[in-house]
Amino acid sequence: IALKGRTDHVKNPPKLELTLVDGGHVSPLVAPKEVLNFVREVISLSTKKEISSL
Repeated sequence: IALKGRTDHVKNPPKLELTLVDGGHVSPLVAPKEVLNFVREVISLSTKKEISSL
């Protein structure tokens, strides 16, 4: 998965699920709740992968 600011000039990454947040460069100061939710999602995916490999 990837995280990108709506007005950022970086191209969208190919073949990745993309989450857009307000602002340019992704910053917790611009969209704190959205960035925190994204971090939680990444942690959740990591935890699920570790559990399924046991």
